[in-house]
Amino acid sequence: MLEPDRINRRQELGLAAFTTVVALFLLIEGGWTALTIDAVRQLTVTPAVPLSAEDVALMKNYLPAMYLVAVEGFLFGSIAVAGVVGLLLGKAWVRQMLVVASVLLALTAIVAIGMVPPTQWDTQVVLISFCGLWWWQSKKWQPI
Repeated sequence: MLEPDRINRRQELGLAAFTTVVALFLLIEGGWTALTIDAVRQLTVTPAVPLSAEDVALMKNYLPAMYLVAVEGFLFGSIAVAGVVGLLLGKAWVRQMLVVASVLLALTAIVAIGMVPPTQWDTQVVLISFCGLWWWQSKKWQPI
């Protein structure tokens, strides 16, 4: 049977691994969204672009939501990376910070859902699911 300290450390490593997955997902989301923002900002109606002026205007109307999603990805991804480092170093304050950050992430995702069409809710729903799973895992893996 494992000693309580070894069980606790194993639980912290598991939580760090899960947080790493969330951090990577967020950072990738932020990066892709930043690339999309750049492409949409440069989009114009030309004969080479098979889009109407209405299509371009509609895409540009979603720029505020894209900015929110890019900031969401980079900000919360960076917080998650800091959380992983803190978990690996065994810092006591990290769990509380990650719980607060996950609540803010879920709220940000809800705001983003309100700003984008239903066809683009998938990423935000995944983030909310990640937050729910993180809350469950964090509660399950309380220090012994």
